[in-house]
Amino acid sequence: MYELEDLYEELKNSDNKSEIYYEIALIYINKGLFQKGLFELNNCLKYDSKGVFKRNIIDLIDYIIPFLPEKVSGSKRQEEIDRSITFKDVGGLEEVKKAVEMKIIKPFKNPELFKKYKKKSGGGVLLYGPPGCGKTFIARATAGECGAHFINVFISDILDPYIGVSEKNIKEVFDNARANKPCVLFFDEIDSLGHKRSNLRGSNVRTTIDEFLTQLEGFNTDNDGILIISATNTPWDVDDAFLRPGRFDKMIFVTPPDLAARMEIFKIKTTDLTIDDVNYLTLAEMTELYSGADIQNVVELASEYVINEVFETENERNLNINDFIKAISTTHPTTLEWIKTVKNIMRFSRRSLYEEVRNYIKRNKL
Repeated sequence: MYELEDLYEELKNSDNKSEIYYEIALIYINKGLFQKGLFELNNCLKYDSKGVFKRNIIDLIDYIIPFLPEKVSGSKRQEEIDRSITFKDVGGLEEVKKAVEMKIIKPFKNPELFKKYKKKSGGGVLLYGPPGCGKTFIARATAGECGAHFINVFISDILDPYIGVSEKNIKEVFDNARANKPCVLFFDEIDSLGHKRSNLRGSNVRTTIDEFLTQLEGFNTDNDGILIISATNTPWDVDDAFLRPGRFDKMIFVTPPDLAARMEIFKIKTTDLTIDDVNYLTLAEMTELYSGADIQNVVELASEYVINEVFETENERNLNINDFIKAISTTHPTTLEWIKTVKNIMRFSRRSLYEEVRNYIKRNKL
């Protein structure tokens, strides 16, 4: 390793660090130390302001990625979900389901009709709304309605600090979807990938975004039979480039659960609890604008009250409606903060994507 020591020593006073890092990387790669080689290729790219080594680095990365351990090569926790979940499992939210039916399911189920008019049955859909309101579950139910595979891709497992790896991860995800048609590909928290490029620094992130958009549009590939659904709590942070025609040009506002949905959520969340007869309608009426996560919190608080009482009295008892009412009285809907934020944004935004939100706010007098 004497040659490596000399090169690292030479780095300290060199004005040509990119060339030295490239030589170091080649030595590591030739010795089979691919992870170290990739690290030094990143250093080379950092100092290669004129792009002299860029083409060679990309070729080398393509070569060594298959040899990298999974945590470096970006193993993706893709989940293929049971297709038995359909809209029958989604309580309430009839307006949201109707929008999904018109914008997603009918085009997906009638590809021949769309081909006749030279329209693709695939494409991108963006679900947006307050956190905890079931965007992921609706995406799964949509896949069930379409009779399609459902692949849940975690953005955190796509993004990688090593140059070129994120782009390769994205390509692998789309290739997997194309091999499993018909398929619904779901990207949650898409804003972490599609953040406004004007706020980003560094060419690496921009390259990753460009690769995602290229795959989304299906250049040189066939995306027919693939439905790409993404979700975000902050649509105002999504770059305009993601919302152009042929990309995520269909947007659906996932509202806070309505009365019927809240009743169903309370029933589901209390299924395994020992409770007395509870009027779920009463609880649903008391939790207007509560998200599914908020209702989960109410149920957990009610359970805590009973557990604390059992410790004090040493007498076990079932949960009753008073426990839930007490929990509701100490909480508030977290969706209100989201609604407050989006109202401020709508005041200064010229984007028309908030029309559904405006109608919802007006209809509910918020």
